[in-house]
Amino acid sequence: MRGGTFFKEIPSFRILIFLILGIIIADSIRDTDGLSMHLVLILIIVALITLARLYSYNNLFFSTLSNTSIIIFGYLICTISLPEYDNSHYLNHDKEHLTAIAEIIEEPKPGKSLRTVLNIKKSKYNDGEWYKSSGDLLVYLPIDSTTSTLKAGDKILIDSKLHALQPNQNPLAFDYKSYLYYKGIRYQSFIRSDDWSYIGHPEQYSITTVARSMRQKCASILAQHIKDTDNLAIASAMLLGLRNNLSEEIYQAYTDTGAVHVLAVSGLHVGYINAILLFILSLFLKGSKTAEYIRAILIIIGIWLFALITGAAPAVLRAATMFSMLTVGIVIFKKYNIYNILAGSAIALLIFDPHLLFQGSFQFSYLALFSILYWQPKLSKVFYVKNKYIKYIINLLLVAVAAQVLVFPVTILYFHKFASSFLISGIVAIILAAGVIWGGLALIAAHYLDLVANALGFSLSYVVDFIAYTLDSILSLFIYLIKCIQSLPYSNIDKIWIEPYEMMLIYVILGLVMFWISFGINRALHLMMIVLLILIGGRIKRTVSIKSQAQIICYDVQKEMAVDFINGNSAYTLSTIDGDHKILRFARDNYRMHLGVTEFKAINNTDINNVDFIKSGGIIQFLEKTIAIAHDTLTDWQYLDTIDLLLIGDINQYKLAKQISNKKINHIVINHNMNSYKIRHVKSLLDSIYDNVHYVGDQAFKLNVQQ
Repeated sequence: MRGGTFFKEIPSFRILIFLILGIIIADSIRDTDGLSMHLVLILIIVALITLARLYSYNNLFFSTLSNTSIIIFGYLICTISLPEYDNSHYLNHDKEHLTAIAEIIEEPKPGKSLRTVLNIKKSKYNDGEWYKSSGDLLVYLPIDSTTSTLKAGDKILIDSKLHALQPNQNPLAFDYKSYLYYKGIRYQSFIRSDDWSYIGHPEQYSITTVARSMRQKCASILAQHIKDTDNLAIASAMLLGLRNNLSEEIYQAYTDTGAVHVLAVSGLHVGYINAILLFILSLFLKGSKTAEYIRAILIIIGIWLFALITGAAPAVLRAATMFSMLTVGIVIFKKYNIYNILAGSAIALLIFDPHLLFQGSFQFSYLALFSILYWQPKLSKVFYVKNKYIKYIINLLLVAVAAQVLVFPVTILYFHKFASSFLISGIVAIILAAGVIWGGLALIAAHYLDLVANALGFSLSYVVDFIAYTLDSILSLFIYLIKCIQSLPYSNIDKIWIEPYEMMLIYVILGLVMFWISFGINRALHLMMIVLLILIGGRIKRTVSIKSQAQIICYDVQKEMAVDFINGNSAYTLSTIDGDHKILRFARDNYRMHLGVTEFKAINNTDINNVDFIKSGGIIQFLEKTIAIAHDTLTDWQYLDTIDLLLIGDINQYKLAKQISNKKINHIVINHNMNSYKIRHVKSLLDSIYDNVHYVGDQAFKLNVQQ
């Protein structure tokens, strides 16, 4: 089959590509200057469609016009989805204060405070009137007896200040602001006890209200019958999409082994639900066309009810859309192209919310499924066996391998690790996930049957207890095996860094290989070798540059100081936090991996005398740079006339003023390890004297050093 024929059979795939291109262009531009440009683009679309109809005999002209129209459509749906184009959005009326009635749409998560997301329903404007409003808001509530009872679906009245989300100021660190941006959240609010009041549950009947109520009832049933905390957390995550109670240890174990995908309700779970519904309904509805239609409708209803109960995450929405389209295709058309259905489900979701494209869960779910659909049949031909039992085991292995082919580049880009034990964990996850889903649904069904039985005068509690014991055992075995796999040598390779352009080159290579396998065009292999050489050349260049690099980097770490003195692939680290604290890893690990730094030496309270690094009290000589530390207890640098870099720690502004008088200082960096009052006054003092003052709260400071 040639490429042209192949793409004619999957027109949805072509539409998806150009739709994605339009969305990416819109996200890159983020034009919010008015609707004039968009009105022009709409007119262009109309003109293109008209011309396409007039000149449809010219295939090249028609395809160019239609593809351009799809790109513009993608641009438009992405742009008009921004809050700036929604007149009812609360941000278009007041970005400093909000008085609103809001619904909790995310289960509150306890920490230092109670974090949740509100959907604004009504807000009070300056004229004192209430208006219908929209938009999501990240909020933090104090933990007390009143907030501890809050749950998703509750309505509350808030009257609080708004704060714009701030980007991470450290280079290459995870940017929480960007993450929330693609979820439609732009602002946050820290709500005090007297800034809110409880209203109640929404009175109106809706599908989401019923689904949320069912989710809470199912969660209480699981909690009633599963006593082990970790087992309950796994069951709640896999069956109901509730991940708040997963311990960091358990989550890390599943992440390290590559089995974390089973903890988020996705295509695997929806596939099992589809199979369960098909099995049960086929017992009663079969034999006629009408029965087939009714069965298909009930399956689709069941799938979407499951999607709503589990929180309607992007992965489960994608799976529900795809299985619904697949069910319709089988019943109505009999013949279907699975790639067409997969692309069609992506188009439907992106039209609904174009920013899904930039969410990791959306990317992982589609890449994994597309990879399985393409690679598993081809690998099964290579590893074909006749024995059905061996064949079943091999097919499980091949599914795990196939899923990783297109997922591993983006996994390394986001998480900088690769689960080399994915083959073992994949088999364990697929088999035991089926047991958890079947067992969990059976437990919930048995619980309600027991209630009916009790009303009729007899009990089924022994059945409920048996199912609960079996499910609990499966969950315990699941966790035990995952931890065993995690403990295997080299089960997880971490601290792998690739640049975004390298990830794209890897996908180009994989795409060319797939193109060659599908269509047998040898030129694809030649292009693949060229791209591979470019990729290898880039890695060699990076390796050479690492050896000659020298840099000082001051990180933005709240209430602390953290500085790296990097020379080649080694670094001397100065920090007011002892050990490898989580907030330090969050601030600096990505940048260290980017620079290829693998050796670290802490110098917090130690004097050092090496060839490239000398530290004596508050004075540091790094290569040819002289660095001084300004701190209330470190004053031995005051006799220096010239300082290349002055690091400001916790110091009184009056004491600092005396120490810096008549000194030549090339760079001054104010760190975070003092209170905001001191920072404000120290910054004001230094700004009045020097032009080269840097505050890490505005942006991390980097200084290249010549060797």
